[in-house]
Amino acid sequence: MEFGLGQLQRTRPKAIGRRLWSALARRAIARAEALDPESVARATEARALASFRRTASAVPAYRALLRESAVDPRQIVAIGDFHRLVPVVTKQRLFDAQRLAALVANGRIGDGSLVFTSSGYSGSFSFGLETARQTSALTERIDALLDYYFRVCSKRTLLVNALPGAVRIPTRAALVAELGPRPEAVLRVLECLGSDHEQIVLVAEPLLAKELAEQARERGLDLAAFRVSAIVGGEFVADSFRRYLAPLLGGELFTSFGISELGLSLAHDTAELRRAVSALDRDLELLTRVFAGAPFPPSLLQYYPDQYYLETPELDGRRSLVATTLDPGRLLPLVRYRSGDWAEALRGGELAERLSRAGRSELAPASRLPMLAVYGRGGSIEAAGARAYPEQIKAALFEQAELARLVTGRFRLEAGERPRVRVECRSAEPPEARLAARFRSELERRGVPGLTLAWVPRGAGFAEGFERKQRYLE
Repeated sequence: MEFGLGQLQRTRPKAIGRRLWSALARRAIARAEALDPESVARATEARALASFRRTASAVPAYRALLRESAVDPRQIVAIGDFHRLVPVVTKQRLFDAQRLAALVANGRIGDGSLVFTSSGYSGSFSFGLETARQTSALTERIDALLDYYFRVCSKRTLLVNALPGAVRIPTRAALVAELGPRPEAVLRVLECLGSDHEQIVLVAEPLLAKELAEQARERGLDLAAFRVSAIVGGEFVADSFRRYLAPLLGGELFTSFGISELGLSLAHDTAELRRAVSALDRDLELLTRVFAGAPFPPSLLQYYPDQYYLETPELDGRRSLVATTLDPGRLLPLVRYRSGDWAEALRGGELAERLSRAGRSELAPASRLPMLAVYGRGGSIEAAGARAYPEQIKAALFEQAELARLVTGRFRLEAGERPRVRVECRSAEPPEARLAARFRSELERRGVPGLTLAWVPRGAGFAEGFERKQRYLE
């Protein structure tokens, strides 16, 4: 079964006009969103089995791993065999234990044109490896999605890449400023080029996007006049953060979920999914009806199953994201690779069914693509007999715009006899007592009582800059 997006590279010869290509791409995405979920699921399962067989045959390190796990590839005939017998692997088991060449199909590492690494946030590094063909195909997919959501083929667009770690965004549909996480450089480019474009798309991690918006306001730079939208990722994005930041930018705040060794964007949200998350965030009883046992609303993201087979089996007491890559030309294939994310995979149409049973069918997305409910990394501390998650603190911290303006967004949850949260302020002055009291009330509403609250000035125990990911748990 062709999922639609896979045809884009073949439909964009050099002579084709931008508007015609845009129409073809939008039609391909709409067709993918309307496909029958059961047929898509069966086709994706078949591709996952084919990917396993290909990897077991072509990748030396994976053959050795299967022998160590006493798995005979000939036993894997149906998807039930795949789930039951194929081992789940981790970054440490693959990338810490093996040279990159041993993980590459047929040892063809020289066929690669681009190698990149993960952030190292977990304490170890993983790698991605692309061929020129894969980079070209990725460019087509990114251009199609940028056009679908931001109409970049018909609007002069400046795309500002402020991501850390030399992460590149391949696109031919916009003027790209590759700046990295440097606030002063980003603001200067916005000042110099903003008025020459019909819109700006900023790609950054959430706390940098917040800092940029606030510095722009302080220097009198009206981002709303430049129609700035932001694509953020790299960590959990609370709905309250979106509601605080989007008005400062003047455009949309769009979430993309990527994992370096798997892909720049595995999944992303949509306007319909953002609307559903907002409803879950404001009505925690609805959250319980739709996601039983969830301590906070997850990010809701859709993905295209022609690239990945995503599962969320119960591992170590929690549903965990496990991915299998499906591209037969991929140099570094991964089979049942555990990303470390707490998530729940939803088959196409399942979210709509749950919302309908909860009496909120008007929130159901029209797309029939499969979806992910992503909760983050799953870390927490105990406080007053309950679990306190960083995601709950984020949601409470940005609920009041007046308080959100005064903090950087960095904080740290610290366990102990008196569990506490230390919150970094943008200045040396702590928020007024009334704002702190409302923050405490919001924490309690979200199920986090009993935390001692400490306000600290900027830089007091928190690293400056935006190159490294923030650690929210001590």
